[in-house]
Amino acid sequence: MWVESHPDSLVPEATWRQMQAAYQKGDVHVSVLDVPTIKKDSGSLTGNPENFSLWMPKMDAFLQKLGLPAQDVQPGYLPSMSNAPPATHFAKIDDLEALPTQDDKAIAQYKIFLKKPFPRAFVIGDNAASSESGGLDPRMGALKRCAQMSRNCQLYAYNDKVVWKSPLHGQVAVHSIVMTHQQTVGVFQVSLDQSCKEQFVPKVKIVRAPLHGSIGIVPDTKGIPSYQPPSPLARCTQPVHGSLVQYRPFSNYAGQDSFVFEEQANRDNTRHSTTVMNISIH
Repeated sequence: MWVESHPDSLVPEATWRQMQAAYQKGDVHVSVLDVPTIKKDSGSLTGNPENFSLWMPKMDAFLQKLGLPAQDVQPGYLPSMSNAPPATHFAKIDDLEALPTQDDKAIAQYKIFLKKPFPRAFVIGDNAASSESGGLDPRMGALKRCAQMSRNCQLYAYNDKVVWKSPLHGQVAVHSIVMTHQQTVGVFQVSLDQSCKEQFVPKVKIVRAPLHGSIGIVPDTKGIPSYQPPSPLARCTQPVHGSLVQYRPFSNYAGQDSFVFEEQANRDNTRHSTTVMNISIH
């Protein structure tokens, strides 16, 4: 089985065609797989996961025809583009404000990641981020490097897609706010039905604490819900019971911070929603 593609800076087509003919003159059966033109030099054709789908199925069929092993025994050693993690549609790949962490170093690393070639992976943890590109599976390298610096490392982006999921399953919302270092921000969480009646007081859990401020939860307090049109709950303006998440930046701190919390989404506490708060402090 002869696998070739274009362009090939080392072996021009005329050369490998002559080589193929020489083999066949020796009464040797040769199967040629002429792969369509690829983006990069075909010298890396068989080693780049981005190209696996172009030649692996035909190679497997060739091996099977000869009665040789033709199935993946350990597929983890050959991760292909077909088993890349699915996009979660959490954000666009170039949306810096959507990053669950707004640490300056993480943002700088993500900008570098966006310029790296495929395959590439970007990983975020509680207080660190890492990226890697190239090789069979850059995910494992990025996760390993992040784990040496931080806890709760998760894959955020792979190639040109955001694949991040909340640490706890559920819907994810990202909010950005601007405040001064003298202010305190409160996020009031309630559960109302269409008639503005309280259903239950949602439980709230901090998933990732801020790096540059303090955070606290008031588990049952009264407050006024805040819904924006066109939500039908925008007319609900009477005080109700809910849970309050309060954040205050450290004294005299100016810069970026963020935190993540999980909210109970139904009465029996089997569904949750996640909120990412990105904060700009001046």
